[in-house]
Amino acid sequence: MWFTRDQQGLRGWFVATDDTGALRPLLNETDVTITIISPDDLVNTSAAINESSQKLGLYFFDVSSSFFVTNGLGIYGVVIEVDTTSVGGSGIPIIKSAIFRPVRVSSGDFDSLQTDVTFIKDVEGGRWKIDSGLSQMIFYKEDGTTEIARFNLLDSAGTSTVTNPFERVRVS
Repeated sequence: MWFTRDQQGLRGWFVATDDTGALRPLLNETDVTITIISPDDLVNTSAAINESSQKLGLYFFDVSSSFFVTNGLGIYGVVIEVDTTSVGGSGIPIIKSAIFRPVRVSSGDFDSLQTDVTFIKDVEGGRWKIDSGLSQMIFYKEDGTTEIARFNLLDSAGTSTVTNPFERVRVS
């Protein structure tokens, strides 16, 4: 099992195999239980599985960042249980495998995301100014005075311009 991070939270990936090691595609959502457990062991949530359209037998599940924000920093437990009744055809509901994987959610995960969101909010909600003497565009926070970014404005030939900008290059 491994994890990737995106703007919505974490995506967990795992493969399902049979006794011979062959990939097992087409698991039903009801055959798999995924439980994510908070660091304090007081809260858990379930996640639904999806099978990759690129590789049958490769599955993923999503956990929203709000779950981590609500439950804080620390090491989360992830348990995947597979009921093989329909997979193996034995008719006896058994747990073929249970995988436990700790997931560390650190302050760095939240800090970098918060910094990015703050910057976007400042750019979108703040003042934009073109300095014609320097051929630069300057972005300010919502207060209209605190500079947060500065870009050189260039035309299609790479020459400084304010009348026909084709590209901007960040300078600060």
